[in-house]
Amino acid sequence: MWLKWVTSRSAARAVCIGLAWFAFAWAVARACVQAVTGDEAQDYLLFAGRPNASHWDASANNHMLNSLLARMFTSILGLSAFSVRIPTLIGAAIYIYAIYRLCQAISLEWKIRIPLFTCLVYNPFIFDFFVAGRGYGIANAFLIGAIAVSAYWHLRRPDERELIAATAISSAFVGLAFSANFSLAFPGFTAMLFILVWAMKAVPARRWRLLAAGVIPAFLVVLFIPSWTLLNFHEQIVAGVKSLWETLQSLVHASTYQPSAYLINPLLMPVFQILRDWILPVTGALALGQFVFIVRDRAWRRNPHTAWLGALGTLISGVVILTVLEHRLAYRLFHLLMPVSRTGLYFLPLVTLMVGIAAAIPAVSSGGAVFRKALIGALCVLSVYYLFCMRLMYFEEWDYQADLNRGYQVAACYNHERNVQDVEAGWEYHAGMNFLRAESGHETFGPFSTAIPHTAGHQMYILEGNLDRDFINSEGLKVVFKSETTGMVVAARPDLADGPGDGCYVWPASP
Repeated sequence: MWLKWVTSRSAARAVCIGLAWFAFAWAVARACVQAVTGDEAQDYLLFAGRPNASHWDASANNHMLNSLLARMFTSILGLSAFSVRIPTLIGAAIYIYAIYRLCQAISLEWKIRIPLFTCLVYNPFIFDFFVAGRGYGIANAFLIGAIAVSAYWHLRRPDERELIAATAISSAFVGLAFSANFSLAFPGFTAMLFILVWAMKAVPARRWRLLAAGVIPAFLVVLFIPSWTLLNFHEQIVAGVKSLWETLQSLVHASTYQPSAYLINPLLMPVFQILRDWILPVTGALALGQFVFIVRDRAWRRNPHTAWLGALGTLISGVVILTVLEHRLAYRLFHLLMPVSRTGLYFLPLVTLMVGIAAAIPAVSSGGAVFRKALIGALCVLSVYYLFCMRLMYFEEWDYQADLNRGYQVAACYNHERNVQDVEAGWEYHAGMNFLRAESGHETFGPFSTAIPHTAGHQMYILEGNLDRDFINSEGLKVVFKSETTGMVVAARPDLADGPGDGCYVWPASP
């Protein structure tokens, strides 16, 4: 009886709901305790936090929707790591809810619902952007939301007016995704094109109304939010790569980084290291094999639900393939670099959804049944791997900045106890330190300076100890703080380096 309930639909739904709430609670916890990264800090200091409406500035680093919302929340709640990240947390809630509804619709089987939901939400790289105060996670949420709204209408098949409304909502979501981050231009446009084609095929008599519903909301969103910025945008895009292989490598590396030593028994760590190298290639190979059998056997023609799965899979596959082709064409014609790492974040949920749909379509042939079972097994293993990659205190892209808070506490301590006023920070820590200075408001030193190469004569430096060792030695500096998890060090002139009194916020032992 117990086993029957565990494998039931209601149990699968309850597990997914629990995983959804835990994911959001974990994202909120990280947003509260995790150090603000340099990129987040720069986004606030240059755009959201400056007067004179600088959130409209035409800059690749200005993620406009995030900047607008961050300005609003920090104005209401005051400046903190949490208030800057509230827009991203809203995006996380939208994304988690959209993925939950999609997973419930894609399969009635618990062995697909639960691992698919886990892979889509707990992928460690996707999860990082539930927290980081940038536009990538918000854009991802609205893109998936646009697809989910359209897909849900086609599954339920209500009246034509609801289809027009669903198309309009999807269009507005695509406009918001683009406003959150311009890297969503190609996938957003392509997704809206496929959503329109799907809607027009379902209700051919309403093509013109559907076209208006698919175009006007997105146009209005772009007009009201990023239009001026787009018209004045002359900046060169520098974040990118020149080949699809590099794009793929960056996404695979980020998605498998890194099994947590806090969660995994050391005896099992070698197993997880093997999984890190093989689980994604094996899952991808099994998914390709399953796609071959689905196409060969026409497996999507069995019933209305599999037909819906086939249509949704076609939409998502079309978005991925055409987006890749569009990027390749843009690179050849205009030398626009291919997406890399976070600028290609949207590929991860789209491809994972493709894999989940392939696993959800029942097999017709014996060969297809073998690949389907193996693929479901691989999804289950991958979901477990992702759960054991959960982290609390650092991002994959900015792991070297994980100890910014402690470094700032040391500098603040010396400011209060030794009247240190002149601090230079390496480029790795400069923006984050200035954010923490603005957030605290209790220190008397001015903004942290930075220079490449470092300049001599400052009272204190916040440096990357491995890269700046020669500078530390040449200046005769004394290291007063050394991070245990990153390369960050705080070094001071010898006459200032004696330990302050008990009034210090933190006084870690010298190495």
